[in-house]
Amino acid sequence: MLPHASIKDIPETVQAGIRLRLDDLERDEAIRIVLAVESGSRAWGFASPDSDYDVRFIYVRRVADYAALFAPRDVIERPIEEEIDIGGWDLRKALALGLSWNPALVEWLTSPITYRESGWEADALRRLFARPLNHDALVRHYYGLASKQFARHVGGRSAVNLKKYFYVVRPAVALLWIETRSDETPPMSLPLLLDGVALPADVASAIVELRERKSATSEFGTGEPIAALDRFCRERLSWAEARLRKSALRVSGAARRAATDVFHASVFGLAAPVFDVRD
Repeated sequence: MLPHASIKDIPETVQAGIRLRLDDLERDEAIRIVLAVESGSRAWGFASPDSDYDVRFIYVRRVADYAALFAPRDVIERPIEEEIDIGGWDLRKALALGLSWNPALVEWLTSPITYRESGWEADALRRLFARPLNHDALVRHYYGLASKQFARHVGGRSAVNLKKYFYVVRPAVALLWIETRSDETPPMSLPLLLDGVALPADVASAIVELRERKSATSEFGTGEPIAALDRFCRERLSWAEARLRKSALRVSGAARRAATDVFHASVFGLAAPVFDVRD
């Protein structure tokens, strides 16, 4: 069993630095940050010792900013400093992307490493999007990730950069989760994914060995393709292709109304809305 990612994996000094930067952002941008999480290899469960801290957040602006003739950007980004890569989305943008079944948002909402959560908005977003309402969007997302990385780094090669396997394996395992646990959203953490699915023994042992090697060094070079992982990834891609040929994405009117209620209540400082996303 692989260890799960958690806030305890982040050094206290780094946590303090991240929270100071979040405080600075709130003050400088006149925003309220409702959720800030780790999103990247540290949250996925296979970071290298020198991996950046990928901090992602969702924020709300003042009423006057939303009513302004020249509205501020709906994205805030800052240069990487001291290995901290920080950026965030306006709540309006997050809601709109959620209604478009944006899986990156789902991963933020389900990150195992949370730096800040204030107010009721993050929980409302999870209720809206982290089930999610349409698993076909996640199939598209994880199929896109796995197929792109497999073609670029693994398929047909006599020598493979071994760490690149993780960029294929994580979405491939997520696809297996979607097939076998259709009533639950796959977690973003690879260890949590692995705990929730049944893998062939040779695939499971290969993943554990790779993860242990990557956690000990920043780079561990190339090697021969790993047949068990190649076979597993090809099987998952074939399953996703067959499903996507039959799928159609749909956004319910109830979900649109609920998202609007969440936005209005947050911006105007109202109580958390009660909603039902079933039509």
